[in-house]
Amino acid sequence: LATAVEPGTPIIDLLWNNHGYEEIRRQMVAAEIPPIGTDLFTPDFQAVARGYGLAAHRAGDPAHLGALLREAGHSDLATLIEIDAPSWPGGA
Repeated sequence: LATAVEPGTPIIDLLWNNHGYEEIRRQMVAAEIPPIGTDLFTPDFQAVARGYGLAAHRAGDPAHLGALLREAGHSDLATLIEIDAPSWPGGA
């Protein structure tokens, strides 16, 4: 995030937040291995991004994501758009 802000690069960072290592968890469950170490504490990415000086948003659904991407595409700021996977249509 700092790397985007320091030179003033107006990039868009998309964050698929599944609150852990969901793909590894699924593979462990499929292999009948108890999933250990896959559910993680995740920080408030919105607050972290804003702390670095980025614009920060959370997309509620695909239409909202599209609107946020269009808005960020016209911004002079680096932007973080977080997708909260468990609440996203279709789940994690």
